[in-house]
Parts: sequence; structure tokens; C-alpha cells
Amino acid sequence: MKNLLELTVLSLTPSSFGSNSFILLLQDVNDATRMFPIVIGTNEAQSISIVRDQINISRPLTHQLFHNLLVNGSIKLDKIVIVDFKEGIFYSNMYLSGPNGKMVLDARPSDAIAIALRTNSPIFINEDLFDSISIPIEQVDEELELDIDLDTHEETISSEELSKQLEKALFDENYELAAQLRDSLKNNK
Repeated sequence: MKNLLELTVLSLTPSSFGSNSFILLLQDVNDATRMFPIVIGTNEAQSISIVRDQINISRPLTHQLFHNLLVNGSIKLDKIVIVDFKEGIFYSNMYLSGPNGKMVLDARPSDAIAIALRTNSPIFINEDLFDSISIPIEQVDEELELDIDLDTHEETISSEELSKQLEKALFDENYELAAQLRDSLKNNK
């Protein structure tokens, strides 16, 4: 496997992408000066917040249910690795081991991170990928303030084009972008 850098969750903040998205800021554990943001949905943000803030809930939510299945099935989440970033979408793998051996599952990073936090499993990223997407700490505030806001571009993007982009986002299972496009489409009418 390529050189990996271990990450930690630095912060989780609301995004200007819309009311249904949040910015998850991940940081290199060995170099606090470099980090990168991932836009995630409300459910994943809630799930991550529950773990980070040690909130007790009466019934298991989806990520807790997955964690319970791992524990009861004697399956260990060894690590997650963010492996790629294509066309605005992050990709990750969950590395598991259990009674039937080792397996690798494709997962959205937001889901994998929510589960990794519950299992105290390490979060990694390929070093080359991190080098290409990370931003220095002095630029973080600027980058987050410049967070792409589709509403500012409504006048230049037609409703027809927004609809096409929405269909593509749904087809690609990029639900965060789909929600943003849906909101922009509503505002564009």
C-alpha cells in the first residue's frame, strides 16, 4: 500500500453549501499545519457529533447499528483509508478483519469516519492524495469562508443546466451536491 498519513477530526461546522451540509475538517496527526475539508450531510454530521460530544441516545442510529453488527459479529474495523478524490467526490475503503478473514469495503468517507470514531479505529489518507488536496493552516479560514455557494451563481446557471447537474449528482450518488443543486434550483425559480 502507498504511504499513508494518519488523520484526526479537527472540527465539524455548518457549511454555506446549504442547511443540509457541514464541513468536516481533517488534519494530519503528525503535522498540525496541514488539513483538508470534506462536505458531509446532516445525518453523518449528527452521527459524528454524537460520538465526539459523547451524547447518549436511547436508540441506535445507523452508524451505531453498523458498529453493533461489527462487535456482535466479532469483526474489527482495522482502519479506514481515504483513497481518491474525483470530480468533487471523496472515496474511501474500510479494512475489516473477522472470523472469515480480511475484507475491504468501499464506503463514503463520512460514513466510514462516523464508524471509525465509534470503534477507535485509525483514519488514513494516501500521502500523494493528501499532498494534492491539503491546505495550510493559514489558509483554512479563508478557504472555509470562500466555501462554494451555488446560490451566488444562480443568475449565470439556467434551471435546465441545474436540473442536468442534479440528475448527474444523483446518478453518481453525490447526495451532498444533489442537495445543494436542489436548493439552488428552488431559489432559481
